[in-house]
Amino acid sequence: MGCASSREKLSVEEIAIIQMEEQLEFFKNTVRDVDMCFKKNSDLEHASPAQWESISIILGIKIKNTYQCPKAETLYQHYTLEDGRIIVRPLLILGIMLSSGTARRKARLIFELYDRNNTKVLPKSEIHEIIRLILDLSLIRLPELVSNKTRPCASEARIKAYVQSILTCREAAEQGMFEKFMGLENLANETIDKDEFIKHFADEETARLTAPYAVRLFALRYNELNSNRDKN
Repeated sequence: MGCASSREKLSVEEIAIIQMEEQLEFFKNTVRDVDMCFKKNSDLEHASPAQWESISIILGIKIKNTYQCPKAETLYQHYTLEDGRIIVRPLLILGIMLSSGTARRKARLIFELYDRNNTKVLPKSEIHEIIRLILDLSLIRLPELVSNKTRPCASEARIKAYVQSILTCREAAEQGMFEKFMGLENLANETIDKDEFIKHFADEETARLTAPYAVRLFALRYNELNSNRDKN
């Protein structure tokens, strides 16, 4: 996912969240390797506990609590069924977002994850579903990793307040991301094809939305961006 702090000045809250995202250690893998590993060890709907263990070993990711990441298990429990099976789709999207690779490749793999019949077309309802999942991961689940036990640069209470400020913008951010992913010229359409979807990620701001920290920053400032656009 790269070093966000080297590209722009980030708040202490963002730095604390990013540090915990890195503790999951998806960044050690290319996005292609993450995608192939999940495909080989699941049916892309669910993974058994043994398959999930294999995924974690092959990719070298943390799925158990550690001193450096004491809430890792809490994250994955959100996507674990009562019988122990893992819900794959959100965790593959998480891996895609946190691993290394171009935005266009990440966009293609996310599209293909939803295009199970290889029609190369998705309804806009599924674009909304993708965006809601990205928002859930970026705005809620990943910030929950921050633990006072690791003495973060921003406390859990401070992270909670930060997240609440972001969540007030969630609806506007979802619409803004939908416009970016679909393209303004396609908003009235009921579907979008694969090439058109991927093309939009050549735009720098849209490309950034494949990284959780950028999704959070987009949500925070989207109301201002939307207001300025309306004035023009």
